[in-house]
Amino acid sequence: MSIFRFPIEISDSTGERFEPVDAWVDTGASYTLVPGTLLEGLGHTPDHHLRFGLADGSITELGVSQVTIRINGETRVVSCVFGGDDAEPLFGATALEEFALGVDPLNHTLVPVVLKLLGFNPEGYED
Repeated sequence: MSIFRFPIEISDSTGERFEPVDAWVDTGASYTLVPGTLLEGLGHTPDHHLRFGLADGSITELGVSQVTIRINGETRVVSCVFGGDDAEPLFGATALEEFALGVDPLNHTLVPVVLKLLGFNPEGYED
């Protein structure tokens, strides 16, 4: 498995200002994680809490909020976890899906992907 950093930008709570962050791309992480002090400094507060399993096997409960993230000029709202003050920023799997991006581990970059709608029945689809 290859891990690498990728530049993302995190919006303040008004959507007017973006803060650059060098995040680890982590396909094993469900959500994006950012130090809580950074998110709070941008005016975000957790709107709910979820339980997360950590690499050491422990389980912890952390705050989560919907945060606007920008990558290469594209913005999406993603679930973002409030990490500890010394937490390394992670760009997780759900954010990759929201941006329709996949991982190119050889070139340490993100690439556009075609999303799947498994079980979608085109004959039953109507506009």
